Amino acid sequence: MEQMDYLKRSWAVVDLDQLDENVRLIRSMLPADTKIAGVVKADGYGHGDIAIAREMQENGAEWFAVSNADEAVGLRDHGIQRPILILGVSPVEMVETLAKKQITQVAFSLEYAKALNQEAQSKGVTLEVHLKFDTGMGRLGFYAPEGEEDALIQEVLQVAALPNLKITGAFTHFCCSDDRSESARAYVHMQFDRFQTLSRLVQEAGVPLPLRHCCASGGVLLYPEMALDMARPGIILYGLYSDPDISNVLPLKPILSLYSTVAMVKEVQPGRYIGYGRTFQADHPMKIATVPIGYADGYPRSLSNRGRMIVNGQYAPIVGRVCMDQLMLDVTHIPGVKRGDRVTVIGQDGSCEIKMDDLAASVGTISNELICLIGKRIPRVYVKGGREVGVMDSIRQRP
Repeated sequence: MEQMDYLKRSWAVVDLDQLDENVRLIRSMLPADTKIAGVVKADGYGHGDIAIAREMQENGAEWFAVSNADEAVGLRDHGIQRPILILGVSPVEMVETLAKKQITQVAFSLEYAKALNQEAQSKGVTLEVHLKFDTGMGRLGFYAPEGEEDALIQEVLQVAALPNLKITGAFTHFCCSDDRSESARAYVHMQFDRFQTLSRLVQEAGVPLPLRHCCASGGVLLYPEMALDMARPGIILYGLYSDPDISNVLPLKPILSLYSTVAMVKEVQPGRYIGYGRTFQADHPMKIATVPIGYADGYPRSLSNRGRMIVNGQYAPIVGRVCMDQLMLDVTHIPGVKRGDRVTVIGQDGSCEIKMDDLAASVGTISNELICLIGKRIPRVYVKGGREVGVMDSIRQRP
């Protein structure tokens, strides 16, 4: 894809066609009657939640899942009409807004459910909720040790009796479904069996659970038989993985590429230092390209003197420390590098490729973190059918 005229610094390209293909592949793993809840929290994992949700709304997502009320309301206010589930806590003061915008809230404890109901009563609204059971994650959720389910059932019955809450589903979250080890697999099966038991007991007590869901990305790939009524794919929608060990299940591809440009090329002589702290010193004549991207844009400072990018189809190592807004590349071995040349930060150029999953592994983290850290001053350019169809520029588009 050719560089756009107005993008002179750094930018990301989001391929909506590849998103559609990833969704198709994910759906192929699931039972035919299992719904997909596209997880678009954290601004669509840094890709732009509105554009991602709009594309998925047109191409196969029955639900969306977000982290908080602001994300949910933002989707509604930008034309997303499918059901939305908030996976995390919302301020009770938001109950009226959530109810009127038909947004479903997680209810994870009796105390929280009562607070939601009290606010709903005071505003004269009814709020739909999904119960969350803590089956082994140790985070949010109704919890009871095995053999002590009666206490949990009594709490759920109290929630069901609250006049201004309507229970429309229940879910849990697997904590190690992307781990292929024998112990992890046993733990996932334990969590699933626990969820099935709790769901059965709740329904036998007279509380219907129309929509049950367990599987996030790892569960979709390794345990599709546990998907039940709905699955919640997140990072795999974007062609990335929280664990490279599951990257061979489906031919998913990243939908985001990240680019910058060469701002300046200079020749330096032996003995010359490059960057803060004098951490790199030339030991032979070199050509150094300055690139306007840095840790304020989400590029890890820990890749100082060891990361690399692609210039004119060849790898160029980072020399010196990654700065807040800039970094330097050794382009001595690359002929003809000049100001304005495109630099591939994440993506492919010719036979060279830099993958977000590999970059994350090299700094000891996961793609989920790095992709979310791409800064808001990086415009996201959306392409479909080989054409630009939209741009999200958080700096220029501020109110």
